Amino acid sequence: ELKQLIKAVYQHFFDVMFVEALKSFTASSETLLKRFDPCDLELVNDYYKQHKSVIVVMAHYANWEWAVTFPFLSKGVAFYKPLKNKYIDQYLRRNRARHHCELASVDNPALVFLKHRHELAVYALIADKQNVKKRDEKRVIWLPFLGKEAPFLLGPERYAKAFDYPVLYAFIQRGQGRGHYRHRFVLVSDESKAEVIGDITKKWVGLLEQQVIEDPAAWLWFWATTRSRQQKL
Repeated sequence: ELKQLIKAVYQHFFDVMFVEALKSFTASSETLLKRFDPCDLELVNDYYKQHKSVIVVMAHYANWEWAVTFPFLSKGVAFYKPLKNKYIDQYLRRNRARHHCELASVDNPALVFLKHRHELAVYALIADKQNVKKRDEKRVIWLPFLGKEAPFLLGPERYAKAFDYPVLYAFIQRGQGRGHYRHRFVLVSDESKAEVIGDITKKWVGLLEQQVIEDPAAWLWFWATTRSRQQKL
């Protein structure tokens, strides 16, 4: 059973990081939306009508990359780690702009939030960090996850509290057939400033854990979990 799970993990990893990633460089938003069903965007669009920006917290689950194709009414801003090769990095940023999504460096998110504070935007941040170094200790919270303690970034929660933005979780699942996905937004907090620090993160991590239990092979970091368990065996 463990060997079958490991095989499924690596197959999904190959699909997302190579086959589907390459496809996203040439496919139009309309083409990708045929494979990535955003379902109901009414929750996000309701905040747009209320003149509110929102923070969407995400995990490395299913195909998080294709979420840049969401046809939001407001501006889309996705945080990412800039590549060392500046030419490839520039190409990546231009490519994502085709889908009406601005890529912003995760190295200094505060400047990005301040830059767009006077316009409506949907900010997407991936927060299921697994490789924690000493400099990251103040940026993460350790929570029970799949039977052990795991680190998760506090950034989305802290910026939501600082700017009083609602927090949504991008609940992405694998659909029918290889290379197909479906998605729905789940409200995590509508009153971020009133939340106790850590509570928002605990809520969305609970949703991620539910997903991983149902379909573990779709979580990028599950390969590390299966590898450590295989070594113990």
